Amino acid sequence: MEKKNMVLLTVIAIATLLVAVVGATFAYFTANVQNSFGGSGTNNEGNTNVSTGTVKDEDTFVIAEPDANAGSFTATDAYPGHKEVAAIKVSAKNANNTPGQVKLTYTPSANDFADDQVKISLYKGGSGVDVSADNFFNCTKGSAPVDGDPTKIKFYETCTKSETDLTGATLVGTTKYINGTTPIVLATSETVASSAAGTDTYFYVVVEVENKDESQDEAAGGKALTGKISVELV
Repeated sequence: MEKKNMVLLTVIAIATLLVAVVGATFAYFTANVQNSFGGSGTNNEGNTNVSTGTVKDEDTFVIAEPDANAGSFTATDAYPGHKEVAAIKVSAKNANNTPGQVKLTYTPSANDFADDQVKISLYKGGSGVDVSADNFFNCTKGSAPVDGDPTKIKFYETCTKSETDLTGATLVGTTKYINGTTPIVLATSETVASSAAGTDTYFYVVVEVENKDESQDEAAGGKALTGKISVELV
């Protein structure tokens, strides 16, 4: 009997405590807080350390023609199908291997050709290809009857070499037509690598008088194109 009363009293005591805690608006739990965030934990949490470097005289970007003759668009008396190539070298030297970005533009200063007669393409490669020889693509003149009619003759050029002979170079962007004297952006932001010893990046600009399956007497006959390629850091 005494044991039973003891149990009953214990239950009442717990119930009374719960009511008191729940009904109190100022009741809360407390715990000790230890702030160990010092910004230098095992993973350097919170660190915002930045140290700047210095630009040395030997950290340079040099835009130039290759050592050999760069080639040029100086062909005369060309027929449809003729191609020319010019080369550009960008040398970057940087102790931290910081790459650069260059923009290449072709700006015609005079253009007698009708629209969509002359194509221009940009190729990029890490190693230099010697394009100094005249007529790099080995284009030769030829003629043939028009649609088998011996009274009508068409004149053109065929090239035994192609852009694949720019060994290691790949096409940048897409081939474009030179129309009027509107500048053509060949590449808006092309990466050139650098190294402490210096890294050379080569670009090749190919111009082709397209050989179309139609008479080009008025569109491409007796015409001339002059212009220049510009390279700038961006």
